[in-house]
Amino acid sequence: MKENCTTSKIGRTISVNAYEKELAQARKYQKTPEFKEVYTKKRPIVERKIAHITRHFKEGEKPEPEDLNECPPMCLQDAE
Repeated sequence: MKENCTTSKIGRTISVNAYEKELAQARKYQKTPEFKEVYTKKRPIVERKIAHITRHFKEGEKPEPEDLNECPPMCLQDAE
């Protein structure tokens, strides 16, 4: 069977992330209506802030710490 998976002489190694359990829970939560409702409300705020920060880096500027603090507290909280 090894011959069908890879051409490497030593075979193939699959590693599991130390946070795989948490990632699996997060993926499961992302499929719930509760998550979709929260995400729909927060996404525009977070996307706008990411675009703002990215624009500064593309222009060769370093964002000021005050720029990073403009994000409303709700976009910094974990969706629960």
